[in-house]
Amino acid sequence: MRVTWLVTIFIAYPAMLIGTRFAAPDAFASVAAWVLLVLTPIAVAGLLTTDREWQVRWNGPISAFSNAFIGGSMVFILFFAIRRPDLGTMAMIVSASIAFGILRMHPGVALLTVLPYFLLTEITLALRSPADFVPYSCAVAVTLGGGLIVAWTLDRTLRNSYRQQRIIETQQKTIERERDRADSLLSNVLPATIADRLKVEPARIAEHFDEVTVLFGDIAGFTRLSAEMSPQDLVATLDELFTAFDELAQRHGLEKIKTIGDAYMAVGGVPTPRADHAQAVARMALEMRDLVAERRFLGTHQLRMRIGIHTGPAVAGVIGRKKFIYDLWGDTVNTASRMESHGAPGEIQVTEATRAALGDGWGLEERGVSEIKGKGPMRTWWLRALPR
Repeated sequence: MRVTWLVTIFIAYPAMLIGTRFAAPDAFASVAAWVLLVLTPIAVAGLLTTDREWQVRWNGPISAFSNAFIGGSMVFILFFAIRRPDLGTMAMIVSASIAFGILRMHPGVALLTVLPYFLLTEITLALRSPADFVPYSCAVAVTLGGGLIVAWTLDRTLRNSYRQQRIIETQQKTIERERDRADSLLSNVLPATIADRLKVEPARIAEHFDEVTVLFGDIAGFTRLSAEMSPQDLVATLDELFTAFDELAQRHGLEKIKTIGDAYMAVGGVPTPRADHAQAVARMALEMRDLVAERRFLGTHQLRMRIGIHTGPAVAGVIGRKKFIYDLWGDTVNTASRMESHGAPGEIQVTEATRAALGDGWGLEERGVSEIKGKGPMRTWWLRALPR
């Protein structure tokens, strides 16, 4: 739209004035007055309002009207004020070229735009300069024909380009949507920091941690209970329970490692080390125990948890190529699992290492020395309450 007014102000008007000055000096004053007093204010006003929202919306009709008005005025002035059919014909050709080419109008709109002063040109040539009618008419007709071809080609090119752009935009949105979905799924499977590392450098990830705290939780008597439940109720119960545990892990800044059947495994201090990993795991364990004791699943089933905790070194990493899993290995994991399996329903059993990591003030009750499978005699404690 801005191009229309720029071409009009800086090319069309000066060309018309210069042509008038040399071709018909006696008519120069009247032409200059018409340009300065009537046409130039219209063009300047159009140039100053090209960014207005209403003009952007009505860009096509305004372009057509402005080209028809300004082009028709040029043809009228050059034919009737200067009485130069040759210059009038040239004005017609220039205006038609702008309508068909520069403005990039629809071919039909461009033809309707120049048709009025094309008819004016033909009538004037027939009445005032019959001898020039045929050559000038041929020049104008060739211009119109070529302009239609150019306008049709440009319009088709623009439409194809627009369609291709829309296809590309749709494909980009689809790709972005699928990438976001893949990132979301990856973040659900792996810790966020590990998922980010895999996206940047898809290499094997393995890290050693000097001290972490591992939690294992298991539903006491769940095997017997599952035999009495329908598959739908069984899955619904586990989903409700583990979803609640996931929320606890997220709130305490812990990392859920996996679930195996009715067992739940989480860790503190992985993949981002933290000094209070033992305290965070202990708080989550107490909330897990209380949540299960207070809630009735599916309206009737009251469950009890056995929870075991141990603190020590471990190795964490990602295994798999098609189905990633972030896992934890080491004697610390085995010992935490033994604390759970050798525990008691509704209790949280912790090792000497975890008791030392927790520090003073926690509600701990010594269980004594127990024979732990694969570990031998171990001194353990029941975790009963938060620090006073």
